[in-house]
Amino acid sequence: MIWVLLLATLFGGIVALNVGALRSSIAASELDGEAAALRSQNADLEALIAGRSGYGRISQLAQGLGMVPATPSTRDYLRLHPARSSRPAAGGLTGTSGHRATTKSSTLFTGPSVVSHRP
Repeated sequence: MIWVLLLATLFGGIVALNVGALRSSIAASELDGEAAALRSQNADLEALIAGRSGYGRISQLAQGLGMVPATPSTRDYLRLHPARSSRPAAGGLTGTSGHRATTKSSTLFTGPSVVSHRP
């Protein structure tokens, strides 16, 4: 009689282990489904970004804002000191407060224009 109770306890343990494994398998399947849905959503978002960042769309938006493509040979110059642009800095500038601000050199920044605004 004791061996019947022992076998029943062992079978009950086996059934409990199988139920636990089944629950884990179901949870893993749900996670796989969520991962697949997220991969699909990421692919859709990447396609949307690629479509919105195309040259043609950006060009049309820029033209709508009044911008035109710059010519490659055109260069714009920014003069930091317009009054003294042709001679080197001589000691410094005097501001409205009377204090002198020293400068190392009169520098012009140059570079190709990427986009110009229509006049």
